[in-house]
Amino acid sequence: MQKSKVYDMMPFIIAFLLAVLAYLFYPVGGNYDLSKYYHLMDMIKIDDVESIIYINNYFEILFRIYMYVISVIGNYRLFQFFPVLIFYSILLYMIFDYGKTREYSNFFIALTCFLCIILFRFVLIVSAIRYALAYIIFAFALYLDLIKKRKGKLIKLLYILPIFIHKTSIILLLFRLLIEIKNKKIIYFIFVLFIFVFFFPELIISILVPFKNIKVIESLINMIYGYLIEENIPIYMQLIFRLIQTVFFVLCSFFCYHKVEDVSIKKYYFMLMLIGVFTVCLFKYFTIFMRMIDFVVFMSPIVIFEILKLIYNDKKLKKFYPCLLLFLGLMIGCGIYIQMLDFKEMFF
Repeated sequence: MQKSKVYDMMPFIIAFLLAVLAYLFYPVGGNYDLSKYYHLMDMIKIDDVESIIYINNYFEILFRIYMYVISVIGNYRLFQFFPVLIFYSILLYMIFDYGKTREYSNFFIALTCFLCIILFRFVLIVSAIRYALAYIIFAFALYLDLIKKRKGKLIKLLYILPIFIHKTSIILLLFRLLIEIKNKKIIYFIFVLFIFVFFFPELIISILVPFKNIKVIESLINMIYGYLIEENIPIYMQLIFRLIQTVFFVLCSFFCYHKVEDVSIKKYYFMLMLIGVFTVCLFKYFTIFMRMIDFVVFMSPIVIFEILKLIYNDKKLKKFYPCLLLFLGLMIGCGIYIQMLDFKEMFF
């Protein structure tokens, strides 16, 4: 097999191995979302009324259809196998494809690949498969649209598809539409207003309550209660690490944004900056905070590549190159430690 063919197949080979590892995992107890999904599939098998209503709900319909199909097949381990395979195939494809297109060294590609795998918790893609799969598809749409400059119906479909897997993807779509506004002052005004609204969830609910009989509004009210009111944030070291990680990627994006001339690529960096700042501002809302952090990681390969190249090739900044590598090494070390803690509680 030719070297180029091996290179092209590498993302899918690595993704397949990780999917096999996910296939071996079996949830024990109720500590994983996967336990809930397995239980729902059991209920579907016996035509439980509540589970059928859940499947027929038009929100996240693609995920619900997928759950139904797996319940019919009967091999529940396939439930996590295919999303993990798709997830890592997309993530690694973007890294390898961009590295090849820009003719980066194997070291840059391997470092970026390893860093992105480590920074996203394996247990989440195996258990909380909905949002991870939805968000990586959206990140892929951004990559094809703004980096590869491909247009057409397929790209629009990839932007909309995630909403039918996990409804919080609509936040990402709003950001994508926001960066199309040419007047930056309007963008910043809407952005600040958007964040401001998140700090007053009770006010939002009071405005929506008169319309609660509408299914969409009812679902929105439930989301606000679940994500912004009922949830208490636990402060622990992993959270601090994730916060530092996000700030780092925002600063890298800011640096790259001012070094590139291409309008489309500038939009990519700008969106990463907005989502990164949005994430940091919503530090107190644990679930949204953690999910948005992961999306920043999904967008980060381009930034990692470019910041390594910019600092390495700049005579004034090259002296900081070892410091950058050291910081990335520390991030990898922290990521490995978190992965090890997760694996201790996973059952195979």
